[in-house]
Amino acid sequence: MTTNAPSNPRVTVLLPVYNGMPYLAEAIESVLAQTFTDFELLIIDDASTDESVACIQRYPDPRIRLVRNERNMGQVWSLNRGLVLARAPYLARLDQDDRCLPDRLRQQVAVLDRHADVGLVGSWLYHMELDGRQTAVVGMRQVQDYGSFLGAVLTYASPIDHPTAMFRRAAALAAGSYDESFKFCEDYALWCTMARIRWSAVVLRTPLIIRRVHEAQQSRTHAAVQQENARRAHHALVASLDAEGTAQRLSQVLRMEEGFWDTCPSQASVQQALDLLEAFLQRVERVVALTQLEAAHLRHRVYWWMGHGALMGILQRRYQSLPVYRFALRGGWRMARSPTVWVYPVCLALSPMFVPAVRRFLVELVHRIGRQKYVVRLLSHRLGAWIGRSSPRMPRAV
Repeated sequence: MTTNAPSNPRVTVLLPVYNGMPYLAEAIESVLAQTFTDFELLIIDDASTDESVACIQRYPDPRIRLVRNERNMGQVWSLNRGLVLARAPYLARLDQDDRCLPDRLRQQVAVLDRHADVGLVGSWLYHMELDGRQTAVVGMRQVQDYGSFLGAVLTYASPIDHPTAMFRRAAALAAGSYDESFKFCEDYALWCTMARIRWSAVVLRTPLIIRRVHEAQQSRTHAAVQQENARRAHHALVASLDAEGTAQRLSQVLRMEEGFWDTCPSQASVQQALDLLEAFLQRVERVVALTQLEAAHLRHRVYWWMGHGALMGILQRRYQSLPVYRFALRGGWRMARSPTVWVYPVCLALSPMFVPAVRRFLVELVHRIGRQKYVVRLLSHRLGAWIGRSSPRMPRAV
């Protein structure tokens, strides 16, 4: 272990490594090139059998700390070891095959320094193919306060992609650190617990990470286990906020998975589930003492997600989705910006023509359109930033 690293850095960049070649050097160099320089790069090598350790040792930078596990313990165990060993109050995550953009640490530190209630900061990211081509920009859900953060995790979304995350070390420790029983979705489980103990979160609407896309990613190789553990984490969050013993049904309606329609085959049974959801939201607003703005953001996220669920339901000719659509319309004028509000009635009218091949095409089309909206948002964000540089403006809180 290197011992001449900074003793009191502002940020610990936590990089777990297991057989990280050939991309590890790019990850390390992206951290060393940060505009914010008060950090340590804590690398936990999980008993690699390739040239990863030799690669790390080629860098003489004193901010690098290399810790080696005696035997392979897995990523979650290594992450928790890093949490214990970190010397900084802020901890930034990075995966061995990804890269930070140069201003990543500076922008995220600024948010945590400015907002004491924010425990977690993420960002958008770029996707990069193995040959180095950047092929897409991925925008995570809009999260700007506690209400929107809680709304995201309650609607079965991980609002912050793990490699983009910077969080307060104290907040993660208070949430119990990473839970190994939620392997492959340990980040979502941690975000759920942080939301339950009322830490807020922010997603910066600019890409600060480049993620390399490949077939060996856990989301592809362990998708079934990841989904099952994510369902358990979601149910645990709902159960922790539900005092009426209805968590099982609430979890189903909040996830809006296809199986929900099988458990609620009629409009009457769907309406009963939505009545439970409305009562649950009212309890949550009281129990966690949401401000009026936080409650509005929580509700907007839920209404938006119900609108999406209703649309996906009618594309499958699930006519019991109509009460879900009406529930989404409670979002009022803010829902007018959601395409589902306008598309659902059209799909309802055309649904008799939705043979299986057409349904598959339409579902894929909806997903493609959803991915493209982030490109539009990124261009809009960059245009706004350019206009802001051109004409002085008053600073605005995150």
